[in-house]
Amino acid sequence: MDQIGGGSGLVDHRSGVVFGTCPGEAAHVAPPASAACQNLLLPSRLINDAGGHPGKSTVVAPLLGIRIVNLLDSLRWIDAMKMPARIAPSILACNLARLSEECHAALEAGGDFIHFDVMDNAFVPNLSFGAPLLKSLRSDGFSGFVDVHIMANDVDRLVEDCAEAGANSITIHFEATSHVQRALVRIRSLGCEVGLAVNISTPVEAIEYVMDDIDMLLVMTINPGFGGQSLIPAALPKIEKARQLIDNAGRAARIQVDGGVKVGNIRTIADAGADTFVVGSDFFSAPDYRERCAAFRAQLA
Repeated sequence: MDQIGGGSGLVDHRSGVVFGTCPGEAAHVAPPASAACQNLLLPSRLINDAGGHPGKSTVVAPLLGIRIVNLLDSLRWIDAMKMPARIAPSILACNLARLSEECHAALEAGGDFIHFDVMDNAFVPNLSFGAPLLKSLRSDGFSGFVDVHIMANDVDRLVEDCAEAGANSITIHFEATSHVQRALVRIRSLGCEVGLAVNISTPVEAIEYVMDDIDMLLVMTINPGFGGQSLIPAALPKIEKARQLIDNAGRAARIQVDGGVKVGNIRTIADAGADTFVVGSDFFSAPDYRERCAAFRAQLA
């Protein structure tokens, strides 16, 4: 183990792990993990983040092959690896004349939450519904979790309106505002979970500097605007890259996919790194919602 960076950091050449200490601090290094577990080592950024605190020592210990330095960040990272799959029925594909009934049925069938698409016929080539419909849904007694996906240009106003109408989570598009970070912070201040969506042609690296501000990254797997489209294959390596980016940063953000998710491809999408799945046409077109949700779950098992 040698000093690097003028004595402020150490590198364990047995494992390749780099971690930081303050001058004069002790660094305790446990025996290296087995070769089979080397790919489970925490990212060096997490380990570096743990150093630099006067009076504290940096401890690296094996836990199931993972060297844990900062316990809270490490547990958060591990939790991200264990996140259970979530199914989000999209009401864009339901019978809107029976909206409340359809939302209740979707969750009773095994869906985890409702995906609520807001479209303005400008950012995307379709006009759907907005905050007044969500407010009516709440007034009608629906209390389930609703994730509002804003596909519109007037992000700031719609964030306020949707939060007031009863959204539990709000997802905005990276491409829809010049002030992404400000909008994300505002969503959080309104008491909602925070999502950021990227269109198919937007590199996932766009989220790098706002990763601390999001709970979920939505990777569009179609060009947004209409239901019933087929998944674009180029989205799969993009999901893989997004998962790697989030994990390497030690973050616990979920990865949601929206567009063309079906029983026949949900396993492939999950294997790419997604854990949250918006299901529209393939869910609401089924004669039995419970059976269809069970089919999704079986593929994810």
